[in-house]
Amino acid sequence: MISIAHSDADVLICNAGSSSLKLSRWRASDEHLEVFNFDGSSAQIAEALQNYLQRQQSCKTVLHRIVHAGDVEEGPHEITSALTARIRHWQAVASLHNSLALTLIELIQQHWPAAASYALFDSALYSKLPAVSRYYAVPEALSAQWPIKRYGFHGLAHQAQWTLLNQQKTCRRVITLQLGGGCSATAWLGDRPVDTTMGFSPLEGLTMATRSGNIDANVVLHLLDNEAGFTTSSLRRVLNQESGLKGLSGISGDIRQLLACNDEKASLAIAHFCYQIQKVIGSYIAVLGGVDAITFGGGIGENHAVIRNAILAPLENLSILLDEKKNSHAEGLASLHADNSQTEIWLTPVNEAREMLEQFTRYQQRKRKP
Repeated sequence: MISIAHSDADVLICNAGSSSLKLSRWRASDEHLEVFNFDGSSAQIAEALQNYLQRQQSCKTVLHRIVHAGDVEEGPHEITSALTARIRHWQAVASLHNSLALTLIELIQQHWPAAASYALFDSALYSKLPAVSRYYAVPEALSAQWPIKRYGFHGLAHQAQWTLLNQQKTCRRVITLQLGGGCSATAWLGDRPVDTTMGFSPLEGLTMATRSGNIDANVVLHLLDNEAGFTTSSLRRVLNQESGLKGLSGISGDIRQLLACNDEKASLAIAHFCYQIQKVIGSYIAVLGGVDAITFGGGIGENHAVIRNAILAPLENLSILLDEKKNSHAEGLASLHADNSQTEIWLTPVNEAREMLEQFTRYQQRKRKP
C-alpha cells in the first residue's frame, strides 16, 4: 500500500507517450488510483486533456513523465521555467515525446495554476551507467549542446518491473524486457542497471512497432547523399513512424494484427522482432555472467504468450525454460518458469503511474526529515 506523505494529498499523474496519454489520479481519501487512457494525435491528446481538466477539481500536485532532458538524477524535479527550457532543448533529440509533454504541462498549469508540478524522467534510471556501456566510440567533442552518449529510456517501466520481481524473489542478475509500442531491454546487476538497449534517443535498440531500432548509421547518410527527395525530417519520420514491425511487414505495427495474418511478411516481422530480443538476452547474459531472472512487461510482453514463447524457446539450451501451462494462462504478476529452469521467468505488469507516485512519496518523506 502506498503511503503518501500528506493524508490529504491528491495527485494527478500525467504519462504521455508519442501518441498516447494515461492520466492517473491518486485520491488519498479512499486510496484509489483512477485511470483515464487516450490514444490519438498530439492535437487530439491535448483536446482530450482539456476536456478532462474541465470536468475535474484541481489537484495539489501533478507528476509528469518526461522522456528526455539529458543527464538528470532520479526522483521528482519541480517544474520551473529553467527545467521547461531544458526539456525544450532536448526536444531536438526526443521530438515525438518532449513536444507533447511540454504542451500538456502548459495546459495543466493554465487550468490549475496553484498545483505544484514535478517531472520524473525516463532516462534518470540510467544516469549512472558504467562508462563502458554509456559512451559511443565517437569523439567526445562532437556536440557540446547535446553530449553524444547513451541516456536510456523506459526507466520508470524497467524500475517498476525490477521492484515487482524483487518483492517476490531477490535476484542479482536480471534482464527486464519492456515490450510495447516502444521496446527496450535492461541488464541489472544488484539494484542498478549496467546496460540498456535505447541510447542517445528512444530510436536505438530493439525493433519496435514503428521504430527501426538498430540500423547502420550509413544507411541514413547514404539516403541523404544518393536518393532524391530525402531530408532529415522525412527520414526522421520514416525511422520513427514507418519502420519496425510496420515497415518490415508492410501491414501494421500492431502485433495483434500481424499475429492474425496468414502472411509471409507478417511472419517475418514477428520472427525478426523475437530474434532481436534473443540476441540482446544472449549479450546481456555475457555481460552479467549469467542470468537469475528475466521479466516481461509492456503491452506485448504482458499479453502475448506466443511471443514470450517464441523469444525464449531457442534459449532452452541455456536452461531458460518456460512452463507452457503457466505461460499460456498467466495474468497479472506471475511466474512463468518451469521447475527445472535455472533462470526464473516472470510476468511483471508495468504500472508507471504507481512507480511515479512511490518516487514522489519518498521525495516528500525526505523533505520532511529534519
